[in-house]
Amino acid sequence: MLIREVFETRIEEKIEPVIKVGERQDARKLAAEIGSYVVTPTIERYLDDFLEHYTDTLRVNTTEIGVWISGYFGSGKSHLA
Repeated sequence: MLIREVFETRIEEKIEPVIKVGERQDARKLAAEIGSYVVTPTIERYLDDFLEHYTDTLRVNTTEIGVWISGYFGSGKSHLA
């Protein structure tokens, strides 16, 4: 068995070292980035919690809306954003 056979998606594709969150011109590139993101049970739990708190700010009149995403290099901050 080859390592690439273990993965559900193709792993031979070139990986861009930096993805800018604001780059939305290339729909195929954006779709590929989103499609390659693996949501683990832990990410799902935290994302669900984050979205709950974030949407609470839409129900309450506030000027204190802000999000800080931090993590180690390569931990998936850009993907999450």
